[in-house]
Amino acid sequence: FDFLLLDPPWPNRSASRKGDYSTIDRREIIPLLKKIPVADITKPRGLVAVWITNRPALRKQLLEQVAPTWGCDGIPEAEWTWVKVTEKGETVWDMESKMRKPYEVLLILRRNGEKGEKEVKVKNMVMVAVPEKHSRKPAVKGLIEKYLPENHKGAEIFGRNLTDGWFTWGDEAIKWNWDGHWDTEEKKSEVVSSV
Repeated sequence: FDFLLLDPPWPNRSASRKGDYSTIDRREIIPLLKKIPVADITKPRGLVAVWITNRPALRKQLLEQVAPTWGCDGIPEAEWTWVKVTEKGETVWDMESKMRKPYEVLLILRRNGEKGEKEVKVKNMVMVAVPEKHSRKPAVKGLIEKYLPENHKGAEIFGRNLTDGWFTWGDEAIKWNWDGHWDTEEKKSEVVSSV
């Protein structure tokens, strides 16, 4: 693949309590990520993007322990920050909150290899969007494509929906493709009329 996107099931007490989706124990997540054969399935100089938590220790482990096993040097080429806002445009939590941050980070790494002549360096970006249900992340396909070859091959690991033209792997790979997860105008009017 030219591009690999991962949204690992990082340990998360809130998600575990709610039971919305499965997470992996903090002692098991790093060994699990090291086992994913990223270097075997991603082309040299391909991009590997990983959604991370805001825990500095997990970020450090990912960059220092996992990235080298994936054939990456552990220095992000770029960081994309997703700022979560309400429908009114306010952050979902205070930016200075000690407990929860109103943002998540997508680290973009580059596989080792000889630099190609048409290679474009990925730039840092801030995305502002209203969060959807159950940790669903914003779609990045349209944003990342300008950094990829014309007929690129993309894949998502731990995916929760199918992305047009990409391969998706995960135990909830088609979860968000089910119409029942989406509110239509018809469903919204049914709820309003029943109140």
